[in-house]
Amino acid sequence: MTVKDRLKITEKTLKNKKNERILKCALFFMLGMLFSLGSVFGELRPFGVSITAVSKKRYFLFTAAGAAFATLFTGLDGSSARYMCAITLAALGALASAAFELGEHEIYPLNISAIEDKFGRMRVEILTDSDFGLNNPKLAPEIGRACSRYFDKGIITNFKNETMLSFF
Repeated sequence: MTVKDRLKITEKTLKNKKNERILKCALFFMLGMLFSLGSVFGELRPFGVSITAVSKKRYFLFTAAGAAFATLFTGLDGSSARYMCAITLAALGALASAAFELGEHEIYPLNISAIEDKFGRMRVEILTDSDFGLNNPKLAPEIGRACSRYFDKGIITNFKNETMLSFF
């Protein structure tokens, strides 16, 4: 008897989580629709693009779909086509952010440079205004994966109010 009761509770819990995910997806779809209908200065509609860009990992596709649906609903013209391209680019940016876990390290760079010499050696330099999060041990493998390279632990250099993290 207790085994069956546990199974029922587990199935009930799974259904609740599934319903919660479905509701969140529908909510993000509706948010994308509502935000994309708002405009400023006549035909400028930046809100659907911005909500798509900042949506969480699982929900940016639903937000982009909602924004695209609302744009198609209002009619197609030149500005709508540009808006659809902007939504697509924002969704691709959110996809890249989720794939490379860019928000995990909380580093806000002022400048990033990747230099490769004629022998195939690469140096990556990240210039920031603080050294917060630069000692994270996951950072070197993440940057190496993005560059298809292996990097050792980075070297941190402080100069006045700027910090540079270099990988060789």
